[in-house]
Amino acid sequence: STIMLLQGFTGLATYIPVTTDEQTPPIGFINCVFRDDELVDSCLSESSLRERFLFVLSEADGTVAYASEPDTDFACSRYCIHREIAIVDRPWTLHLAPQPHRYAAASSPADDILSLCGLVMSLILALLIRAVLTRHEQLAQSKADYKLLIDNIKDLVIEIDADRRVVFVSPSFCSTFGVEADAVINRRLLTMLPASERVRVMNAVDEAMSAGGISTYEQWLPTTDGPKWIACNIGNVFDDGGAIEASVLVGRDITARRSLEEQLIQSQKMQAVGQLAGGIAHDFNNILQSITGSLELAMLDSDPGDQSYLDMAQARKSSTRAAALTKQLLAFSRRQVLEPEDIDLNAVVLEMLDLLQRSVGRNVDVATDLSTDEATIHADMTQIQQILLNLCVNARDAMDEGGNVRIAVRHSRLDQAYCRNKAWARPGRYVLLEVTDD
Repeated sequence: STIMLLQGFTGLATYIPVTTDEQTPPIGFINCVFRDDELVDSCLSESSLRERFLFVLSEADGTVAYASEPDTDFACSRYCIHREIAIVDRPWTLHLAPQPHRYAAASSPADDILSLCGLVMSLILALLIRAVLTRHEQLAQSKADYKLLIDNIKDLVIEIDADRRVVFVSPSFCSTFGVEADAVINRRLLTMLPASERVRVMNAVDEAMSAGGISTYEQWLPTTDGPKWIACNIGNVFDDGGAIEASVLVGRDITARRSLEEQLIQSQKMQAVGQLAGGIAHDFNNILQSITGSLELAMLDSDPGDQSYLDMAQARKSSTRAAALTKQLLAFSRRQVLEPEDIDLNAVVLEMLDLLQRSVGRNVDVATDLSTDEATIHADMTQIQQILLNLCVNARDAMDEGGNVRIAVRHSRLDQAYCRNKAWARPGRYVLLEVTDD
């Protein structure tokens, strides 16, 4: 404000015209003379300014025109400012600085201590803010990792509180059972279970919460993809005092595992049956060999035209068919010794046609489409018969209300293009056995 006040004098006329009266033209000018100390004193009339500041007004060549205090030295003051101003169209420089006692008091040890404390507190605050931001970032990353895990986990996760009410379900649970999370939260676990499974599941939950350990059970539950076996592990969540505040149920689809277990059990049963069948087949085959040998000896002593001879011939045919049956039992038990030979596949199909028709039942018609040329292959007769019987029985099982089964035998030639991606195949002529159904 002082500088602006001094600069206000710039607007004063440098020369003031003097006239005798209004009608008399100007006869000359006189130079306006003023005292610079009086000018500055009038601008700095307030005592508070003089008590707080030092003022020096100097001309352009450095000559001091005014000083508020004699021998004022601005070189020792680091708070001095200098401002170029113009007074009555002449350049001047105003030097302004606080009184020495003002900035001496400002640089007291107490102020330095306070400044240092402020600096230390600012540093501590910066470290605290950095720690808080780092912790916030870690929590955000942990939350993102948790969400990624829960959103992509295939296991079914349910959390229930001490009152057996659901407080959390995983997305996999909702997609498996076709429900919305909002429709499940706060529901009692008992109301979400099938009536047949409620007692067993709640007993498992009570056991886990009372014992403080992990309880496991398996149950058959309906899902959006059909009924499935679900294996569930029940664990507990403890508070700081060690008391159980919630339980977590983690379910896993074990339908495939249960199916494999059932297949293993069935395989073990079939292995036992096969061993039994193999033992019976060997003993039965020994009995048949004795019967067949006795019949052949008796036929040597009989006249082929006698009725007794014909009866014994029929009995020998029956014993031969029984021997073939024992071969099938041995093949079933995997104890048969393979006997490959050249056989006509057309003849094999024709010989088994009656047996196949009886095996598939009356509501299934068995038809043949045999090759006009001889279809000779090198294979074990019993195994070919077993394959053909299995295919026809499978075709019957695929048709709930009956239908038609067609057995075809024809020649085929495999080329390089067909054999390129099939390790078993070699180019050449083959015989094709085909069984089709409706």
